[in-house]
Amino acid sequence: MSHKRKMTDDGDCFIKNGQVFIDSDIYDFLCHGTAIGRGEIKGIKHKHCWIEKGDVVFDFSNGNEIIIRNFHIHISRCGRLRWGAVWCVAL
Repeated sequence: MSHKRKMTDDGDCFIKNGQVFIDSDIYDFLCHGTAIGRGEIKGIKHKHCWIEKGDVVFDFSNGNEIIIRNFHIHISRCGRLRWGAVWCVAL
């Protein structure tokens, strides 16, 4: 399958979401993994970082404020590694 659009690693998701997570005590996990694109980038795998609280995902990268509820439905589409607050402070 050929894709006209190529994903790059130019986004700020690791920096922005990491900073939001460290600066706040209301979130459960800082996560990173390989996401699989949908829409225009359908099927393209790319590295991504996001924040979780319960079954809600927050993404503040690239100037966005994305909130996705019932995230557990989408977990099978993405391999992820979760970091709790204690680990983030240690980094």
